[in-house]
Amino acid sequence: MDAVGESVVPGTETAKASAEAVAAVEPRCAVEEGIDPDDEVAFRCDGERFVIDPEDFDESDLPEVDEMFAARLVG
Repeated sequence: MDAVGESVVPGTETAKASAEAVAAVEPRCAVEEGIDPDDEVAFRCDGERFVIDPEDFDESDLPEVDEMFAARLVG
């Protein structure tokens, strides 16, 4: 771990710090029921519907990770 380097607080140039955190990752999406997964997979993330065709899958069809999951600090 490197020291903080130049600082506006005199005497802290060689100070080091560390921190720990625990996060909970929660889904923002729900898979729609009643759809044959061999045909397509449909899910909603915060109300927006996404349909994935396994025969014609393109990674760009997926929402961004922050649209699919929420993370919050828990400890």
